[in-house]
Amino acid sequence: MISIKICNKNSLRIVIGITISILLLSGVEVIRAEVGLPDFLQVPGRLEANGTLFEMNNNEYLNITLSSSEPINLILESISEMITMNVDSINGASSTIITMSGFLPDTTYHKYEDNYHDHEIFITDVNGNYTYEQDLSIEHLVFIQSKAGTKFINDNDTGGDCSSIGIWDPSEKTCTLTTDLTETIQIDSDGIILDGNGHLVTGSKTGRGVYFTDRKYVTIKNLNVTQFSVGIEIYNSSFSNIKENNVFNNTYDFRIIYSNDNEIINSATSVGDAWGIQLCASNNNIISGNNIIGAKRGIWLHYSNNNILSNNTVPNNWYGSDCIRLASSNNNTVIDNSITPILNNLSMKGIRLMYSNNNVVSGNKVSNNLVGILVESSDNNTIYNNCLNNTNNAITTGNNTWNTTKTVGTNIMGGHYIGGNFWAQPDGNGYSQKCIDSEPDGICDLPYKLKSNNIDFLPLIYKTALLIPVNVDIKPGSLNKASQSDENTVTGYIEVPGFDVNDIDLNTVKLITNHGMVSAQLSPSEVGDYDNDGIPDRMVQFDRQAVIGILDVGENVRVIISGKIAAESFEGIDEIQVINSTEQILKFPTMVLPVIAVIGLLFRFQRRKGKIGKY
Repeated sequence: MISIKICNKNSLRIVIGITISILLLSGVEVIRAEVGLPDFLQVPGRLEANGTLFEMNNNEYLNITLSSSEPINLILESISEMITMNVDSINGASSTIITMSGFLPDTTYHKYEDNYHDHEIFITDVNGNYTYEQDLSIEHLVFIQSKAGTKFINDNDTGGDCSSIGIWDPSEKTCTLTTDLTETIQIDSDGIILDGNGHLVTGSKTGRGVYFTDRKYVTIKNLNVTQFSVGIEIYNSSFSNIKENNVFNNTYDFRIIYSNDNEIINSATSVGDAWGIQLCASNNNIISGNNIIGAKRGIWLHYSNNNILSNNTVPNNWYGSDCIRLASSNNNTVIDNSITPILNNLSMKGIRLMYSNNNVVSGNKVSNNLVGILVESSDNNTIYNNCLNNTNNAITTGNNTWNTTKTVGTNIMGGHYIGGNFWAQPDGNGYSQKCIDSEPDGICDLPYKLKSNNIDFLPLIYKTALLIPVNVDIKPGSLNKASQSDENTVTGYIEVPGFDVNDIDLNTVKLITNHGMVSAQLSPSEVGDYDNDGIPDRMVQFDRQAVIGILDVGENVRVIISGKIAAESFEGIDEIQVINSTEQILKFPTMVLPVIAVIGLLFRFQRRKGKIGKY
């Protein structure tokens, strides 16, 4: 016998088993046989292993022991009022005898296989045991609940059970609810639209509120779901849209399992839930615009790649948990989320990456947490343009990038360049709140060093005052990088409404692009009204070749002129055309060339006419 202790949460005993892989996602110090997988990669109440004897203890629901007459691959979960099992053969056996213990004695349960149609009722013995024969010809999902009750919606004349709970539109495959429900809704056909119409589906802390498996193009919208083990679950399905739902007080509000290319958008979860949104082994999904209030765990990904988490709000999670967690999940995009608890949570982590690589974390506002971004055993992640204001803004292991290339664009602090992150502290002494910006370009002069291999080379500054907006006109409006022009300068005209442009400090004036900056020449410089709008402007000039050297080719290339006036900083933006053509550009207006051609032809005609007259 091999016996392995899973510290603090679960223990696993395997009588026959070669490779043991435990995915028992708990909270602290879980052991994985052979590798020693840390507990932060584990999910509470979940065990994944292969063998013949399995045991899970200290769960929130039932502590289950399972034995199998044949060796099996098993994923076992014990969550609120529901046991689920993924069962598959190891040695090619067609079936196995499974005995489960840990149920309440002499109690009726409902067992389903793969969906809610395959329903079997069983009663445990006096010791809380149950034995049955499990088919192993294919992999099966088995779930056991304490209560039953399901409505089925499918694409037939009545929409399945839709006609008894709502209005069925066969042309649109839409079931619109007209009443509240206390049963599970299962979607049985592709392309079904379930419109909750604001109605409430209430469970008894078991089963799922809405469930579908092996489906495509399902839409669930305008529905309220509460008091289930899982509010809405997508299993082995794709291209579905879950939108504008309010799912609350379930053990899991939303789950996407083994499913790709789905969306959960503009929905809400609320206080009391163990999980907000969980993705497991699911790729290319979009989780966007959701409001997750008070869940123990916000948005968690496990073994899930190429997903987008955007514009979600996670304002107040439970003590000591993670708002957004990526575990063994790669190539995801975490962008423009707000993770700011209503009250300071000095034990919560904002964004946590574990054994997760090549993810992008950008545009997020993370504050009032113990740790803003926690990166553990993860590499090649790009983390930039985030606003961080926490006790510890970042703790990291691995090799990661903390800024992008300096690019013209509005950053998360309102500056004109996107670069690194904004590093603040609640007491006002954060790096970005104190650093020097002598350019000024909104970027600290010196890098911010987390570790020797984790450096933000372009940390954003803390702006105590807004830049003065100015009007800028750059001439010429078109430049050819390949041209040898007689003009040696590029001219800028600067209007500063409300200020005397004579007070512009020419020593501070710079022309800035994505690739660098050029200082203004100190002379000539004149005050006039170039555009005849009644507002005085200051003419400044820059070396033409130096400017061309920092310009990209494009139709609308953004150029900034910045400086100081009366000791206040200003910036203005203009766009010019930049080409790179080796063709000779004639210095004639476009209408002159055709006129010259016509005159030439007339001249030749007159000469020829004169010659004919002489003969």
